[in-house]
Amino acid sequence: MIEVDSSGNLANSERALNTVYKNTTGYPIMVIALVFLTANTTMTAFSDSSVNPTTQVYASIVANATGSNAINIFFVLPGNYYKITCSTSLGLWREFICQNGTMTD
Repeated sequence: MIEVDSSGNLANSERALNTVYKNTTGYPIMVIALVFLTANTTMTAFSDSSVNPTTQVYASIVANATGSNAINIFFVLPGNYYKITCSTSLGLWREFICQNGTMTD
């Protein structure tokens, strides 16, 4: 288990697909992941309070897009765990703490 650093905006490209992370910042975070597309790429994000999250919060299936990239965005509530599964490789992963405003479900 790897936990999210709680210092300011997180800019972490050291994340790995199929690995569970935890939001310990005390704020919601926005996760932005860029994946490299190949034929029939599938990408799914999961997030909930379980150590092995099963609640799907994002999913995409892209056919015939070889050589392109897809940007995927989802939010993680404070204290929740999250992970991304993907049938191709990860290009970039960024996280930003949402410290202003409100977030409702």
